[in-house]
Amino acid sequence: MRWVLYEMNVEKVIFWNRVYCCALSVSWFLAGLGCFWARTQVDMVYETSAQMFEASGIEKSQLGLMYGVIGLLSFVLVILNLILVFAPRTKIWWAAHMFNLVMGVLKCCCIPVAVPLIIFWVRPEVQRAFENGSNRSEQV
Repeated sequence: MRWVLYEMNVEKVIFWNRVYCCALSVSWFLAGLGCFWARTQVDMVYETSAQMFEASGIEKSQLGLMYGVIGLLSFVLVILNLILVFAPRTKIWWAAHMFNLVMGVLKCCCIPVAVPLIIFWVRPEVQRAFENGSNRSEQV
C-alpha cells in the first residue's frame, strides 16, 4: 500500500505557476518603472550618495545608463513572464517554466513560493501534462 500525504492536482500546480508568472511580471514592471524614474532623477540620486559612487568610480552618465539598461531588461522580463502565462503545454515550455522557477530561487523574496512550486513542477504528473501537448487553458 502506498501512502499519499497529499493528492496532487496537476491543474492546480499549473494554475499556481501562472499566478507566480503574473506576480513576477508585476514585480519586474514596478522595478522597471523605478529604474526609469531614477533615470530621470540621476542628479538627485548621485548627489545623495556621491561618496559611494565616487569610491566605486561611477559617473553620473554611467549611472543613468545603468538605470536605463536595467529598466529595459525589466520590461523584457515582464514580456517573457507574460508569454509563459499563455504558453502551450509542450516539453519546451515545461522547461521554460522550470527555468523561470529556478531563476526565481535566485531572488530571496521568491524562495518561499518558487521552491514548493519546483517540488511539484518536477513531478511526473506535471511533466506528462506537458508531454502530450494538450492545452486545457482554452477550457479554463
